[in-house]
Amino acid sequence: AALSFTQLKLEDNHLDLQRPSAQSGQLTDRQVLRVAINSRGETTVDGTLVNPWMLQARVREALAIRVSKSVLLVADEKVETGSLIRLMDDCTLAGASGVGVAVEQRQ
Repeated sequence: AALSFTQLKLEDNHLDLQRPSAQSGQLTDRQVLRVAINSRGETTVDGTLVNPWMLQARVREALAIRVSKSVLLVADEKVETGSLIRLMDDCTLAGASGVGVAVEQRQ
């Protein structure tokens, strides 16, 4: 599966995040399911706080009512790689056809 980096032009009002930056990236469609994780490991699915053991179920439910089966991960730059990989894996197991990571555009 390919990993994509996406520039996100929306603010994440539900979690306090410092997104990593990258020079590459594309603007994302607002229809993509957004899953966010902050540096404390708190996770949201489309802005709703979700317990870790319920993540796959919530992502599966959210994808079931969408045309797009893609997920955009919005992660704080301090999130450990292992946590981000587990989040990506959970989204894929829940039925996501593609998982991308949101970044801030590097100046």
